[in-house]
Amino acid sequence: MRKAIAFIALALLLAGGAAAQDGGSKLSATLTGNILFPSDAGYRDTYGSARFYPEIRVAYAIQKGFFLYAAYGFLSASGTTPVLEAEASSTQHVLSLGGGIGGPLTGKLSYKAGLGLFLGLYKEEAMEIEVSGSAIGLRLDAGICYSLTDKIGIQAGLGYQMASDTTDDDVKIKLGGFRLGAGVGYKF
Repeated sequence: MRKAIAFIALALLLAGGAAAQDGGSKLSATLTGNILFPSDAGYRDTYGSARFYPEIRVAYAIQKGFFLYAAYGFLSASGTTPVLEAEASSTQHVLSLGGGIGGPLTGKLSYKAGLGLFLGLYKEEAMEIEVSGSAIGLRLDAGICYSLTDKIGIQAGLGYQMASDTTDDDVKIKLGGFRLGAGVGYKF
């Protein structure tokens, strides 16, 4: 829980500090709908090979071509265990901090690429047993953005997140996987 509070505090500090430094012109927010292809085989067997994963990201341009970001994503799934066919449910809260580069390609088209850390907080329930924990890992992102107006744009991207944890019962859990997404952004 301390990790989550530290990540949230740092994200708010970055976003709030960024907004105060500039008249708002360098601050942006993006809402993205992603499809996550989980890297954990046990997760895929229980919940499926692809899951919807919404994320909101706040970014601040620290100088031309470079940015910092903070993001929050949420993943929820229900399914049945493969052998016993018992009902199971899983939730993950994903807090991310990172930085990246970006710039124009042609006309209204631009690119961005990022590298960051993420904190995955997970909870899973099956057969009246609850397992929860957290893991810190790396994330890579790349995307293409198209400006509809000076303030609004759409984007498509892909990424990869990787982290792992071991439960009290010595079960290894992998968080993350490949991600494809599309979203809409707003520059303040």
